[in-house]
Amino acid sequence: MTRKYLKSGHSFSFREQNPNYSIKEMGIVLTINQKRIILKELESLLEKAPYNSFISLTYLNDSKTLKTSLTISSPNIIFRSSLDGKCAISSFFLAKEDINEQIDNWKKQRLSTLNRPFIREQEAI
Repeated sequence: MTRKYLKSGHSFSFREQNPNYSIKEMGIVLTINQKRIILKELESLLEKAPYNSFISLTYLNDSKTLKTSLTISSPNIIFRSSLDGKCAISSFFLAKEDINEQIDNWKKQRLSTLNRPFIREQEAI
């Protein structure tokens, strides 16, 4: 685990042992239990994500709202979800749901594009 403390002392970047994702906490400190929940969910997202993906989860707590940003980057596509909320876990799950929907749509579109030549060949028969 790597922790990088910033000047304010209230923010740090947290990277678990998996080099495929990072969690950045700015103005918020997640509890160990929250981190466990999030890390487990990041693992499941990583399994669904395109090959060779990197997941970044960023929390930015200003005095008014908690901004949550979840990004999956792969060599060919990027999925992003950003929202404002009050609870770190519920915001994460909403962002994860949005990302899952984006991945599902991408996979459907990708498969339909890949299957078109095959369908045309079948129609010709």
